[in-house]
Amino acid sequence: MVLLAQATDAIERALQGRSSAHLIATGAGLVAVGLLASTGVARLFSLVTRGRPIEKPPPSPLPASFRPALLPVTIALILGPALVWRWLAGPRRGAGEAAAEAVDLHAFGLSSAIVAAVLVLGLFRWTRHFGGGLLDLGLRWKAAARPLALAVALYVAYAPVQLGALALESGACGLLGREPQRQQAVLAFASDPLAQRDLVVLIGFVVCAPLVEELLFRGVLQRFLGRLLPPWLAIGATAACFTLPHDGGRLAVFALGAALSWLMARTGNLLAPLLFHMLHNGLVLFLIARTGGA
Repeated sequence: MVLLAQATDAIERALQGRSSAHLIATGAGLVAVGLLASTGVARLFSLVTRGRPIEKPPPSPLPASFRPALLPVTIALILGPALVWRWLAGPRRGAGEAAAEAVDLHAFGLSSAIVAAVLVLGLFRWTRHFGGGLLDLGLRWKAAARPLALAVALYVAYAPVQLGALALESGACGLLGREPQRQQAVLAFASDPLAQRDLVVLIGFVVCAPLVEELLFRGVLQRFLGRLLPPWLAIGATAACFTLPHDGGRLAVFALGAALSWLMARTGNLLAPLLFHMLHNGLVLFLIARTGGA
């Protein structure tokens, strides 16, 4: 992963200062390379494991715990603690515009941990009461080695797609005369050396936030959509919903969401997209810390 980080950093630096047209062309090339590499990894994995392709998924009816109320209950388990913690830890009136606009990363880390704990406990009790426990959401620890191996291999192959999506978005914004939007929490992390050494912040970004998002989007939402839509459409719809809560880098976030949703559909094991998501967030933070936020 260190070599991947070095290669990613070198490509990002090479793209700095390029024209919008050059960014778009380079971004399209990187996306094409990443998609070809990801397809090759997926096919190799299918040959080695003799797995079924995503176009012909095995029939799997929704577990008994997937009642109509599960989705709103999951959203409430996320929003409730998040809103309460935001009210308790957010900036107070009269603190000044700079303080009001600043992102409190330590509070973000704590709130992510609280939301993750409440969500896991709530879903565990719900699924145990109505069905087979967290296994219903795809958290399968047995025979997890192959899905996890696919997640790692696919992430290495997928990296150019993420860089290409960022370059495409930057180039398109340049042609339109607009600044590309970036995620405020990531920008705050890049500009705060103390946060880069704060264990609470790191755990919040790398562990808790991916856990919350994977349980909601891949564990619950994608399973519901999979019963209503064809597989590829369910993947796209889940990725689009995954993009909505993020405040910047929408094209790159959509690409990430699509990869995570495909991985969930391919393996049926939530641990695979969870590891992929954690690797991605960890690599982003490592690059920021390594380059001093550049």
